[in-house]
Amino acid sequence: MSLSYPVTWRLRECMKAAGIDSATELHRRIKAIDKNAIKYAQLARIVDKAPARLNLQTLVVLTIVLGCRVGDILDVPPASSHNEQS
Repeated sequence: MSLSYPVTWRLRECMKAAGIDSATELHRRIKAIDKNAIKYAQLARIVDKAPARLNLQTLVVLTIVLGCRVGDILDVPPASSHNEQS
């Protein structure tokens, strides 16, 4: 299934703001909080590209590790602005 709704994905920017330069370092910090969290290969894929699906547990641990809010990582414009672009 392809996501046709526009999503702005800013995980890499949030990592930089938190002083994290690599997916390896981000994964190490995530594992320190939750041993059963996202696998490294999955994390490496979503650093620069929004995933089609995202586990809520993963999203929560990302906000904790990065010291940010969900809206800092991703942005979904209101439905009205999407309909205007169509």
